[in-house]
Amino acid sequence: YAIAKVGGIEALISAMQHHEDSVRVQAEACGALANLACNSNNNQTAIAKGGGIEAVVSAMRGHEGLAGVQMKACAALGNLASNNNADRITIAKAGGIEAVESAMRKHEGSAGVQEKACGALYMLAYCNDANRIAIARAGGIEAIVSAMRRNEESVGVQEQACWALKNLACNNCNQTAIAKAGGIEAVVSAMRRHEESVGVQELACGALVNLSVNDGNDYAIAKVG
Repeated sequence: YAIAKVGGIEALISAMQHHEDSVRVQAEACGALANLACNSNNNQTAIAKGGGIEAVVSAMRGHEGLAGVQMKACAALGNLASNNNADRITIAKAGGIEAVESAMRKHEGSAGVQEKACGALYMLAYCNDANRIAIARAGGIEAIVSAMRRNEESVGVQEQACWALKNLACNNCNQTAIAKAGGIEAVVSAMRRHEESVGVQELACGALVNLSVNDGNDYAIAKVG
């Protein structure tokens, strides 16, 4: 509250706009915006009104090869989209969905990027069917399943990925697409590998609940155990 009150949000966005080529400025500013947006609807709204969403997406485009920028930017987009549908819409319009999917493709070996990106996608897909469709069209489903396969031992990646698939599976077409991409097998594999993780088990069960609404998926879920 104190940072926002003295104009800190505007200062952060201004720094990003004036120093687009500075990796450190972009990374630290994205990190700060992520923290400010966390569980604060007022800050989320202020960041969006100040052009912060566009600044974060611009940072992602300008520093595609840098995992640190991508991870913090994905965290910022995820926190901005949390319980804020207006920001979900703005992020999509700004190209945020494509930027997140691109980060996942370019940084397949970074568990940090994959976890935050999956987290951003689950937030963007929450209660927003247009975003669910856009994520699927951008290759987000395949990117999530790939993240699960490449980071099988990471509880964080598996949790966020299962949550993303759960929300994406609220769309009927996505239920089929997830199955075709190997998502059912990936979710069941996560459950087997992380039997002691309540988070993984809960979110994986939720994903299977939504996927099983599709008659064709019933058989596939039973088949993989």
